[in-house]
Amino acid sequence: MVAYPAGGGSDFLARQLAPQLGKQLGQNIVIDNRPGAAGMIGTDNAAKSPADGYTMVTGDNGVMVFHEAMYKKIPYAPSDPAPVGFMARFPLIVAVNPSAGFSDAVQWLDALKKNPGKFSYASPGIGSPHHRAMELLKSRTQTFVVHVPYRGTAMAVQDVIAGQCR
Repeated sequence: MVAYPAGGGSDFLARQLAPQLGKQLGQNIVIDNRPGAAGMIGTDNAAKSPADGYTMVTGDNGVMVFHEAMYKKIPYAPSDPAPVGFMARFPLIVAVNPSAGFSDAVQWLDALKKNPGKFSYASPGIGSPHHRAMELLKSRTQTFVVHVPYRGTAMAVQDVIAGQCR
């Protein structure tokens, strides 16, 4: 089970690993995307599935660590899913549409400081690692950029490419 929409990093990784994992386990692996609530819906669904070894969930630091501190109530205990392995480490990057006119990060940050609230950034959702990282960057650089949460990475990237978020 992937707790995020199709097309994002977690989905891509799960789909890349599924054939080899299926071969090793001797059965087909079906990817079931259950997005929503910053990964909580899919994680909760997996946590409440029978403990028979047939349901796995791709978890990230949000659903397994940070949500418990960020939200008053989450529908599962982060200890419910038993970790079985580490799949990948995803770097977070800042990317802008070329039409924005920035040639480097220093120029971009300077523009953010000089124009509070003029620029926006896309994230795959409220509470996502991407959202939290950008909020940390805003805090450390004393900038204000408008957060535009999307329902997944693929949709956020499409709008950045199209110049909808800048």
